Amino acid sequence: MKHALEDDDTSPRATVLRHRTQTHRTRLRADEERHRLRQTWHRLFADAGPDLIVTPAAPTPAIPAGSRSLLVDGAERGFFDQTAWTTLTSHTGLPGLIAPVAHDPNGLPIGVHLTGPASADRLLPAVAEELTQLPALRRPA
Repeated sequence: MKHALEDDDTSPRATVLRHRTQTHRTRLRADEERHRLRQTWHRLFADAGPDLIVTPAAPTPAIPAGSRSLLVDGAERGFFDQTAWTTLTSHTGLPGLIAPVAHDPNGLPIGVHLTGPASADRLLPAVAEELTQLPALRRPA
């Protein structure tokens, strides 16, 4: 088969493809782990007290529309290589939002990912709106 994965392929693409199908038992175990991770994030917000966490949205500016990959330092990188920060908490059910905060020299947006506790559904859009209004972050004319 032309598109078969090599046994030693541990790339993000291979991981996603391998986990598209799974046994019910494997799914239940993954769901238990998801619940444990969610509780860990809840404890972080409760104990450390941050209102939200800000991380990069991706390790590079946005991929041009219609593209599935981009060149980084001369090497082709796939779309899933760009999702590590945004998928850090998305599977836990916590609210998350990406806000554009700058543009690269080619005009492609650079964003940050905001993650908040379960009660932050209204806070995240408000913070994102404030970020996009900062003069230093506006797109040059």
